[in-house]
Amino acid sequence: MFWITFFEDFRLMHKIKLFIFFFSCAFGAQSQSLHTPSEIQNIVKNSDKVYIFDTLLEFSTSTSPHIISKTLDFSISKKDNFVDLSDYKLRKKGKKSLKKANNYFSAGKYTKAFNLYRTLYESTKASKMLPLLAHCADLAEKTETSLVYYNQLLLLQPKSPNILFAIANLEHKSGNLNTAFRKINLAHLYDRNNPVILDSLISIYHSKGFVYKNINFEPRYQLYADADSNIVIKSADIPWKAYATCKAVWAYEPDYKFKMKFLSSADISIIEEKECLLNALLSYEKLPHEKSQYPMLAILSNALSEKRIDDFILYEMTSKKHPVIIERLSDMRIEQLIEYMMTYKVTALLN
Repeated sequence: MFWITFFEDFRLMHKIKLFIFFFSCAFGAQSQSLHTPSEIQNIVKNSDKVYIFDTLLEFSTSTSPHIISKTLDFSISKKDNFVDLSDYKLRKKGKKSLKKANNYFSAGKYTKAFNLYRTLYESTKASKMLPLLAHCADLAEKTETSLVYYNQLLLLQPKSPNILFAIANLEHKSGNLNTAFRKINLAHLYDRNNPVILDSLISIYHSKGFVYKNINFEPRYQLYADADSNIVIKSADIPWKAYATCKAVWAYEPDYKFKMKFLSSADISIIEEKECLLNALLSYEKLPHEKSQYPMLAILSNALSEKRIDDFILYEMTSKKHPVIIERLSDMRIEQLIEYMMTYKVTALLN
């Protein structure tokens, strides 16, 4: 029994050393390293400030995630089924056709509406009509025609989550799973917090034989200074206590951020996040039995072992806080995020 325990402890210590090594490699060779939970505790212990630890009984997300494309943008409501073509100086017949097409659309006569809209588009080449044409064709069950117009729109707006979402659903409907899979991944990345896109992604993944792990990185802690300037740290569990304590040191210890910024040329917020993630992960690895309660830390552990910590931070954290950042990424970086999703967020569907 002694030897079993000894070798288990040895393996754990070896794994912990590897984690610290991988985190350090993320910054390159530096004289100062990231601090471990025991080192963070020593900083707290020797601080002039008073730290109070308590149990977090209730946890709620205080802010709503930013959604780039609102749900109503995915369709054209009946009250908005018009296009301003005043710049195109329509003749009396054209104005009459447009009004008639709008009335057909409102009445649910989508084929008749589409035919009139298409005639107007062919005479005006008004690109502002493309969304209406694409949507109307879809409602008229003209799937292939709808895809033609949506793909024309995509050439004009290649990073539009709305357009990518619409194409993905139409391709899924047509049984073109590979194309649907590609488009929905891009739509999801360009609008990371959109629940409508996520539901479609889950459905398309299912058709492809995959299950998307719909779990989020949500550290359970609360941090604040009370009326007496004591630093109060409330956390739910051991890994989140380590994460929160590290966050507290970054937030309240004088000059700590200034000293740590010399660790790397990376943005100071990235250095902070990596150190706090390291503290959560090392505490998680020491847990004897409760690891199944922390699926996101399991993903973090696997990602770190394969040197994908930057992908974890970008997909699980940064893109949720600042979703617009994704459209600034290179095509290669986008592909790396899709690969991250397929490696760590997806499992095969059991038959």
